[in-house]
Amino acid sequence: MNYLLGSTAAFLCDYAAKEKVEKTYDEKKQKELFRGKVQIEKYHNKGAALNALEKRPELMKKLHAGAWFSAAGYLTCLNKHRDHAGMKAGTGLLLAGGLNNLLDRYRRGYVVDYIRLKTSDKRLNKLVFNLSDIYVLVGAVILFITSRLHKDEQ
Repeated sequence: MNYLLGSTAAFLCDYAAKEKVEKTYDEKKQKELFRGKVQIEKYHNKGAALNALEKRPELMKKLHAGAWFSAAGYLTCLNKHRDHAGMKAGTGLLLAGGLNNLLDRYRRGYVVDYIRLKTSDKRLNKLVFNLSDIYVLVGAVILFITSRLHKDEQ
């Protein structure tokens, strides 16, 4: 059950960050961190990554909710087993990040993104994301790796 504490802490951390960005930043305000390598700014994303489905917000909400409830159902099944700690942790991170962004979609009509990396890659510089996006990515990687390890054990 430690993964639940970690997932809850992750959720609350990004929730607080989004609230702060929404209240203290406008679309023109930016703050640079780590010698300009990371930029904090407010961006309202109505779609998925790179604004996919931006013009179909209701479909985006339904797809997002469906994916979240599927992952929640998977975690419910995992909880019936004592082992699979890595899979539970990965799914917990997926759920924490997914729920945070899902709440944004239903509450605000958009997801609050606020982190932009400044690199030599111009394509990467176009991305604006939030901590929940990182949680989803890391959770998916953990889930993939642990599922491969578990498969090798069988």
